[in-house]
Amino acid sequence: LRNISLSPENILFVEAAGNYMIINHIDHNGKPTQTQLRATINQIESQLQEYERIVRCHRAFLINMSYVTETMRNSAGLLIKMHHVKKSIPVSRTYTKSVRTKLEPSTP
Repeated sequence: LRNISLSPENILFVEAAGNYMIINHIDHNGKPTQTQLRATINQIESQLQEYERIVRCHRAFLINMSYVTETMRNSAGLLIKMHHVKKSIPVSRTYTKSVRTKLEPSTP
């Protein structure tokens, strides 16, 4: 696993793409950018487990809850809209409850 120096607070989301992970993040100039790593989503998730704002929302996605701007329902569960990101990120049924808990920590 190649090491990259990246602050977890700057990660927008991580997307699985075959044997690679595409890490979408804010660069040192404040612009959204991507870094590709050869890794599994489970490896990335375990490296980021101490950062509670980064959560798994789908078998192929990790998101940083700090950048979520909106949630929308769809037939498969939820879609997430985020700052700096044009596409919607899916939330599968498996992860809907845990994502909702992170979005609304005061709700039981």
